[in-house]
Amino acid sequence: MTSTPVGLLKELSKRSDWEDLTISGGLILGVFDVFMHPNVHYRSSFYGGGERHYQSKGADIQFVPSFFRHYGLLIQHLAPRVMMMQGAMPDANANVSLSLYNGAHLAEFLAAGRDPDRVLIVECSPHFPRTLALEGFVNEISLEDIDLIVYSDEHPTVLGKDVSSPRTGDCGVCRVVCRGRLHTANGDRSGAESRRPSTGQA
Repeated sequence: MTSTPVGLLKELSKRSDWEDLTISGGLILGVFDVFMHPNVHYRSSFYGGGERHYQSKGADIQFVPSFFRHYGLLIQHLAPRVMMMQGAMPDANANVSLSLYNGAHLAEFLAAGRDPDRVLIVECSPHFPRTLALEGFVNEISLEDIDLIVYSDEHPTVLGKDVSSPRTGDCGVCRVVCRGRLHTANGDRSGAESRRPSTGQA
């Protein structure tokens, strides 16, 4: 499961007859009753507020340690029988844009859709924008590789109220982090200069 297919999770939450369901994902956005079912197990590769919320309520939330660069290998190792994702509405060329998500799972999406023993489910909504990939990259899936499309009226999850400029709290966090030791994927940087987060303006 990637990009939090909200409509699908809402429907799964309506069922109460789960016997042994394991869901793998990370940084879940939203509150869904399916994760509170005693026979549902959630394996998360990224712990966020949602995961902490469910764990505090007694849900079976299991953390799978990994790095971003390992997500592709992790999903290949798990090889889930069913994969769920969000996508924009199919276009005139019978392709579905991955919309706001294009992580390390594209190859496994295709593998699931092309495997007769696996299932690829895509939740499409007119509110999920169609996005384009940079040259040399792919950000869409053909309808031929999708087993089931579920149409919904869901909107993308919005974080924060003011997206036009950095919030005061964000700038404060940046200053605190930069005064100490800034750990990055490329190593450890000490004494990094504090810079105001970019607003995206040239």
